[in-house]
Amino acid sequence: MEQEKKLGILFYVLIAITIAMIIFAVISFKKPILNDKYVYTSPSGEQFQFFKSKLENFTQHIATIYAVDKKGNKHQVDIPFINDPYSLEDIEIFGNVKDKILKKQGIFVTLDPYGSSKSVLAAIEITRVIGTNDYGVFKIPTQSATFKPTNTTFPYINCANATKDIGVIYLFLGNNTRVASLGECVVVEGKNYDDLIKAADKLTLHLLGVM
Repeated sequence: MEQEKKLGILFYVLIAITIAMIIFAVISFKKPILNDKYVYTSPSGEQFQFFKSKLENFTQHIATIYAVDKKGNKHQVDIPFINDPYSLEDIEIFGNVKDKILKKQGIFVTLDPYGSSKSVLAAIEITRVIGTNDYGVFKIPTQSATFKPTNTTFPYINCANATKDIGVIYLFLGNNTRVASLGECVVVEGKNYDDLIKAADKLTLHLLGVM
């Protein structure tokens, strides 16, 4: 029980550290040093502009997206990604994962609470775009969860909990780096934590129509 309590506290600490890193990057992004810009052409032929920004040892690729809100108004959203789209082209997506996410009334993004903080970063890459925060493009109510029981307040969720109305995005380490539809669930798999972040970026850019 004591060990479980420590792990639960560690999970909260990892999330706090990762969110702090994201906030720092976002604040710094207000006045970025733009080292390069490039255009990526989607499979449909649409062109998306990216800016490569370096903040000391941290590099991010900022995609310019024109989103349409619920009132039909079009507005620009600049979304930072850890990985550039060219480095993600070999990551395969199986099944119609867009419908398994974008047509849901709510989403759980679930991960291993005892894994690296990089798994939390992978989850953030997805949730900040699909969720209701400032970066959120799709404004779907999104909640963090774990696929292993803990003594924290985070819900215990796995693919079995996915329904027609409630989606589950399941992040885990496996033998492949890919994104796949499994019933009503979407699994994001990486061979290691860096690959898990890449798979999360691939999914997010796919949802945005970039890839």
